[in-house]
Amino acid sequence: MQFWDYVWLEIIKTGLVLLPLVVGWSLGRFIINYWDEKKKRRELDLETAMQFNKLYGEFKEVSRLWRVVSFTGRRAAKLILPETTPLDLLKRAAAAEGGVEAIIMKLATERVLEEEDIETLGLFRHAYQKLREAIRDGAYFQWTRNMREYTLFNNLASKTAYIISLSKIKKCPKSEEAPKTLQKITAIQAKQWQEKLDLLPFPTQDKGVARLPAQYFRAGVGSVIIDNKGDVLALERANIRGAWQLPQGGIEIDEEPIRAAIREIAEETGIIEPDLELLDVYPDLLVYELPANDRREKTGRGQVQYWYLFRFHGSDDAIDVESGSEFYAWKWMSFQRLLHVVVDFRKPAYQKLADYFAPYIHVDT
Repeated sequence: MQFWDYVWLEIIKTGLVLLPLVVGWSLGRFIINYWDEKKKRRELDLETAMQFNKLYGEFKEVSRLWRVVSFTGRRAAKLILPETTPLDLLKRAAAAEGGVEAIIMKLATERVLEEEDIETLGLFRHAYQKLREAIRDGAYFQWTRNMREYTLFNNLASKTAYIISLSKIKKCPKSEEAPKTLQKITAIQAKQWQEKLDLLPFPTQDKGVARLPAQYFRAGVGSVIIDNKGDVLALERANIRGAWQLPQGGIEIDEEPIRAAIREIAEETGIIEPDLELLDVYPDLLVYELPANDRREKTGRGQVQYWYLFRFHGSDDAIDVESGSEFYAWKWMSFQRLLHVVVDFRKPAYQKLADYFAPYIHVDT
């Protein structure tokens, strides 16, 4: 055997010996790296799950505290809260909403999400948005266990927690898909929330009997506010431009009708009680019935209302309807003019008010 033949033979032998070692070493490194990466991902998922649980608890805590702050019944007088409480709760709600959006960003960029997952995340995000907006607008936020909103939120929270913990969807999406997924999630707003809410059954009452949807009339109040000339204060609805109405609203638990009227006036117009003089009270309850497509669990079939007549002694500069979300504008107008710009289902009740309070109000000539 020639010298170089011998050398090549030894090289081949050495290669055959080293090859399994190299392959084994490479395979081992691959497996170690794979499990290290999987372990790291799992640790990050656990961290995300812990953050999610904290944000869920924060939602529950802030919403319950806000119900206490915004409660206006007789028991509310016993509570003395710092003036900064609403702002503090608004900051906490905004921070919680931001935390949820950060988790959604992480999921949208790290997971290939199904359409059902996208809807779940979008609706869950919207729940936090609704809490923040309720605190911002000073609106009552009553998601308790006997309401469909409470059930829907808990369902969404459970599904979101499952998405975070699910290991089979941990493949990263393409770079061009992640922004589209995030856009779909953030595009889900109030319309989709209401559609999902309407699919849920109403909570069952005693003896397992379900309350029929929208088959009750809510107890409410309304106020006719006049100026020194006898014109009435009319409010233009934000969702129906050109539709005007008088201040009104529901009566909360443990709240007397007159207190509810004064509270609603303050919430909807910014007018405070010292600027109001009670002139008269309509002697009977008045009823209006909502169109079928406008009935909801909160509104019922319509309202049965107490009506009050007030004279406003303050400055027009104090009137503010834009701080809330229900109304767009306000105007002093004659009652006859109001009857032409109010929605049809309110007209019968408004005509009775115009007739009864005629001695106080301005009449067009």
